[in-house]
Amino acid sequence: MLGVTGVPSVGQIHFSPNISLIPFIDAGDTGVQYLPNVLLFIPFGFFLPLLWERFDSWGRVLLYGAGMSLAIEVAQLFCWRATDIDDWIMNTLGALIGFAVFRGLRKTAPRFVDHCRIQGGRTGIVGLEPWLILLLCWLFPLLLQPVVSEAVWSLFY
Repeated sequence: MLGVTGVPSVGQIHFSPNISLIPFIDAGDTGVQYLPNVLLFIPFGFFLPLLWERFDSWGRVLLYGAGMSLAIEVAQLFCWRATDIDDWIMNTLGALIGFAVFRGLRKTAPRFVDHCRIQGGRTGIVGLEPWLILLLCWLFPLLLQPVVSEAVWSLFY
């Protein structure tokens, strides 16, 4: 998700704000340009409550979906990308749609949902707190992606 949305690596950071705060000013006739933003966050809204029971509420998914989207939009201020309120709204909507899909799954297959949930006693990466996993997801593209890319490209060129 972070790679697709343009979270910069250390070598790409350049403050160049391009901000649009007027909602849906460029919506056009169909609004199809918003579909990728919605689709991008559906898995976020689905997997958050699927993995952690405490996120099994509309309010928490709304808060975390909006927060993650806001963090992406702020990061785009530093990488020649546009920061747009439309993206923030559509990403948050996608998280809520993902949560609605989760709720449907929970009603139709509650045992599956219980099996997927991370229990507090587990160890390893799956037992980490969600905020720590999100932090690690931010640190990888920011700090490690340039090193990994350089190593991979040096193998071929």
